[in-house]
Amino acid sequence: MDSDQFANCATVALNDDSVRSVVAKQVTDQLIPEPQSDLIAAWPIIQSVVSSVVGGRAFTGAFGRACATSIAPS
Repeated sequence: MDSDQFANCATVALNDDSVRSVVAKQVTDQLIPEPQSDLIAAWPIIQSVVSSVVGGRAFTGAFGRACATSIAPS
């Protein structure tokens, strides 16, 4: 699989709700790293917003480029 094929497969995976949910959870966990944070009550809202961003064109485009670059030959 070349870097463009990999990037395409990875980007298409973001169309799956379960994949998008896992990515959103990981990003949200990084945004709110401490369980006692003042933002913990807003965690579900933040995760929902992050999930929408992850499914958006801007994110998928950047994600695809990052995937292609990450496995491109040096």
